[in-house]
Amino acid sequence: MRLAALETLVEDLKKANAVLVAEMNSLGGDAASVMRGPGRGTISALKESLAESQSQHAQALENLETARAELRELEAKVEQLDEDLFRLRGDVGAGRHIPPGVRVLEMKDNPAARWFGKREEDVQRLKKENEVLRSMIGDGVSPASAGAGGDGLVPKASLDVVLQEKEELQATIKEKEKRLLRLQQVMCGIQYLMIY
Repeated sequence: MRLAALETLVEDLKKANAVLVAEMNSLGGDAASVMRGPGRGTISALKESLAESQSQHAQALENLETARAELRELEAKVEQLDEDLFRLRGDVGAGRHIPPGVRVLEMKDNPAARWFGKREEDVQRLKKENEVLRSMIGDGVSPASAGAGGDGLVPKASLDVVLQEKEELQATIKEKEKRLLRLQQVMCGIQYLMIY
C-alpha cells in the first residue's frame, strides 16, 4: 500500500514536472539544461561566465567614473562660460566684444569711419580754401573787396560747399514738406472718422 502511494506520488510529480518544463520552455528558458543538472563542464562554464560578468561590471564601473569625471569638467566649463557671459553681456550687447583669436578689420557699416572720413574731407576742403585765400591776399586783392565788388573772386571750393549745403537743405525741406502733407492727410482722415 505504501509502495502504491509512493508510485502515485511519483506519477503526480512527473506530471507537475512536465507542466513546469512546458511553462519554462514557453517563457524562453532552456528546461533541458536545467534537467541535466550541474556537471563539471557546466560549473566551469558558470565560473567563466561569472568571471566575464565581473570583468564587464568592472569595465562598466570604470567607464562610469570616466563619464563622471568628464561631466564634472563640462560642468566647470559651463560655470566658467556663464561667468564670462555675465561679465561680457554689456560688451556683447553693444557689439564691443571681440572673441580671442578674432581680428576685425572694419565693420561693414562703421559710423566712426564715416565720421572721420567726413572730417578728413572737411579739413582738406578748408586747406584748399585757405590756400586760395592766401594766394588772393598775396596778389594784393582783399577778400572783403573781392566779395563785395567782383565777379569770380570767391574761391571755387567755398562756392561748391555753399551750393552743396543749399542742395542738402532743399532736399531736407522737400522731405519735411512731404511728411507734413502726409501728417495733414492722416489728421483729416482721423477727424473725418471722429465726426462720423
